[in-house]
Amino acid sequence: MKYKKLFSRSKDVYALTFSVMQCLHGAATPTSPVPLEQAYMQLAQALTADNKQEDALTYYKKTIEYNPKNKEALYQLGVSLFKKNNHAQAISYLEQYTAFDDQNSEILTQLCTAHTKLGNTQKAAYYQEKIVAIHPTEQGYLQLGNLFLQQDNYAQAIESYNRVLTTNSKNSEAYLQKAQALKKSAHLKDALATYDQLLAHYKNHPQALLEKASLLAKMGNTDAAVATYQQLLPMVPAQKKESLLYTLGNTHRKGGNLAQARDLFQNILKQNPNHAHATLGLAKTYISLGDYALGWPLMAQYNQLANPHGARLLTNTNQIKGKKIFIGAEWMLEDMVQLARYAKNIHDAGGSVIMQTPPQLYTLLKTCPFVDTVIGCNENLAPAYHAYIPMTSLPALFGTTLDTVPTHGPYLNPPQELVTQWHMCMQNDNNFKIGLIWKRNETQIYDPAERMSIPFALLAPIAKIPGVSLYCLQTVTEQECAPCDYHSMFTLFGSGFTENTDSLLNLAALMKSLDLVISIDCCAAHIAGALNIPILVLLPTRADYRWQRTGENFPWYPIMQLFRQQTPGNWNSVITDVKKALKKILKNNAP
Repeated sequence: MKYKKLFSRSKDVYALTFSVMQCLHGAATPTSPVPLEQAYMQLAQALTADNKQEDALTYYKKTIEYNPKNKEALYQLGVSLFKKNNHAQAISYLEQYTAFDDQNSEILTQLCTAHTKLGNTQKAAYYQEKIVAIHPTEQGYLQLGNLFLQQDNYAQAIESYNRVLTTNSKNSEAYLQKAQALKKSAHLKDALATYDQLLAHYKNHPQALLEKASLLAKMGNTDAAVATYQQLLPMVPAQKKESLLYTLGNTHRKGGNLAQARDLFQNILKQNPNHAHATLGLAKTYISLGDYALGWPLMAQYNQLANPHGARLLTNTNQIKGKKIFIGAEWMLEDMVQLARYAKNIHDAGGSVIMQTPPQLYTLLKTCPFVDTVIGCNENLAPAYHAYIPMTSLPALFGTTLDTVPTHGPYLNPPQELVTQWHMCMQNDNNFKIGLIWKRNETQIYDPAERMSIPFALLAPIAKIPGVSLYCLQTVTEQECAPCDYHSMFTLFGSGFTENTDSLLNLAALMKSLDLVISIDCCAAHIAGALNIPILVLLPTRADYRWQRTGENFPWYPIMQLFRQQTPGNWNSVITDVKKALKKILKNNAP
């Protein structure tokens, strides 16, 4: 049977349909599908011309059913589905099309875009590399660099941005993105140089100045960061100036310029009394200065600004008697342990305590004798309490000053059976038993004045003091072990000691068998203090605001002694002072 010629004009759609039906009812056979394939294809084209896209897609798909290698149908299906934002199906057809033509920039671009939309950045980068191989454009390499950056593939991202800058040394976006890749790969000095290269072309580039200042602050160069922020201030729109002033104030605070920080935060609050972050910054500044009478009420004010609680907020101790008080959790474990002592204040005022806690502290805080109920952060107790107060609002509620910090003695009480287990492990050790905590995760801390961890090898001189036994309360890595004969100097525990869900409860029980703890700034230091175990805390030059800036004693734990680093990154003098103090302690404890 001969077929009429099939036209693609919209007025011939019905004729085409008739022709397809003829194919279906007579001419087409499984061994000779071509005529029907052509009929489907031309019908799909005619429907496309008639703006009947859904019907057209149906016949393109039928074409593919007859011939999965129909290049034109694959193309039309892929492009049409891409335009409809049906990216997953579009990818299926477009990738089949590239088997016939992998040099079509339009298709490669659509594949790159579709994979990007679906979050498949690795596949997107694969197609973008093909695009720039065909057309090596500035924008193409910039996009490729961004895709590598999203994959944390920093080396290839930097290489792509360098290709852009080779073509155009004034491409500001390439400089900014390259600096991001360098920062994320911890090449901070190179990132700083990249900002300077951009600023050499555009002296007052606001984004470059902002990011450079932030990086300088992160690296501990407070003076240069402040100068850069001040250079930026005149360029910032009025609606953004308040935010920049806060950032400048926080830079002063973290850099130890507390008077300047205080003045900036106060000026912001004069203009906007409800600026939550400036309130928090001023609170931390006053606490660092030891002015609890001003600092802690501001902390409570910040909590209310950041997360209002309405009528059920506990604001007066007269509201406690006979009531269930819900203490809201803080994300900092140190805050939770340090301030859990206020459960006794509530208990003594006639209230019962429901304490919310992060999971790491759940079993440990259940041992506090003044806490009636401990709940996790995701549990809902809305109908079960009378009044709510955030943990860091408690010092203000009870009017805490430096002279009135509640020191109730031990307020954590790990289970006796667990304490006994650890005591049995150490019962044959007649030396002065010292627990060591020397490191924490500091991958995002670049300022040596803020880094709290101590190289493990620096602890070796303590082990050589006669009459002491050192117990490592953290896992020792092979890299840490290399510089010293740790087996003969330290007692180690397995990784399970620190990695199980009750690790902090386990740690507290073990501490009860120690004579002393030596620790950096971390949650474990507060646990030792809460157990009333003698502890020496080693602090970096720019310690957290809670430790204030000077002093050897800490009002929250009378049994604690502080050792402050004098030069950023230099722990040797701190260890020397610790050795002297330890020898004095041993002498005082000698029979």
